[in-house]
Amino acid sequence: MLSVIGLMSGTSVDGIDAALVYTDGEILNRTPHVLTGQYRSTTKQAILEVVNYPDKLINDRAIAKELELLIAEDHATVVNDLVQQAAVKIDLLGFHGQTVYHNPTAELTIQLGNAKALASLTGIATVFDFRQDDILNHGQGAPLAPIYHQYLLRHYKVRSPAAFLNIGGISNITVSDGDALLGFDCGPGNCLMDDYMRKHFDRSYDEAGAVAAQGQVDQALITRLMNDSYFSLAPPKSLDRQYFSAMMSQFNALSINDTMATLNAFTVATIAHCVKQLPSQPLTIIVAGGGQHNTVLMNNLALALSCDVKAAASLGMDGDYTEAELMAYLAARHQYQQPYTFPGTTGVKTPCCGGKTVLAG
Repeated sequence: MLSVIGLMSGTSVDGIDAALVYTDGEILNRTPHVLTGQYRSTTKQAILEVVNYPDKLINDRAIAKELELLIAEDHATVVNDLVQQAAVKIDLLGFHGQTVYHNPTAELTIQLGNAKALASLTGIATVFDFRQDDILNHGQGAPLAPIYHQYLLRHYKVRSPAAFLNIGGISNITVSDGDALLGFDCGPGNCLMDDYMRKHFDRSYDEAGAVAAQGQVDQALITRLMNDSYFSLAPPKSLDRQYFSAMMSQFNALSINDTMATLNAFTVATIAHCVKQLPSQPLTIIVAGGGQHNTVLMNNLALALSCDVKAAASLGMDGDYTEAELMAYLAARHQYQQPYTFPGTTGVKTPCCGGKTVLAG
């Protein structure tokens, strides 16, 4: 097996998760060596600016180049800290990069990060650009996680049909029923709540849903929001982080606490809607990602769904690092030329193995 460090910063801009695992792209063995590093304030601010104004990035390659180097430097710091902690030789890095724009209709998805600089700064061969081949083969380019989620559901012997729900910036779900595999983005995960907390509380997130717990849900507003065309689309389907941002003007009449309560409930409603539309109803849903720590969200999700809803930790799994493990898993699959996107997960015409490798030095 390869020793691989997976790196995920995803869409949420709340940190860089890193996990060292041993994997051949089929089996994955965890290690205790994980950590979350932070972006420097200059990097984080620059990312948030281009996320809010992607056209600026698309039209000005110089801005992208400078930001890609900043992102690579911050990832390299995390990698070097983890290597020092683990004190083992690392074969490979799986580098997702920072998602700043995703538009599968336009066949465009942007994950920023200079993989060559990362390989040079760490001395480790790096696999990157995991989405582009899928996009070029008429897939959505997202989500990438279903093949790994399926492995986890089988590894932990979760009775089929079962689902794995990751609530990060965007929430995505995987349903595994025998050999059948389905995966897609449900809607906003933490992104709207996190953005609102940054703006009004200068905090990165609503810890345990404490702010939401003090507000009242505007159910009529949620009903209007759920009329968005995205929710009537059949999967496979995927989302950009900013897709729902324009909706925020509809919250202007609400108090701060009521807004957070309604955003929390909206996230739950989008997930419940997707689950109810599945071809087979899961017996159990395993929840990972930052959303699993939002007590209000988890309680409301359990009330909204008829199946058993469990945090990943209930299986003995560290649900905070599944996305970082995913990138290590996909890096190994790239090395061994095993597919990781499928017609049922991204809509790609045939199973696809993408990615590129840049060597150290």
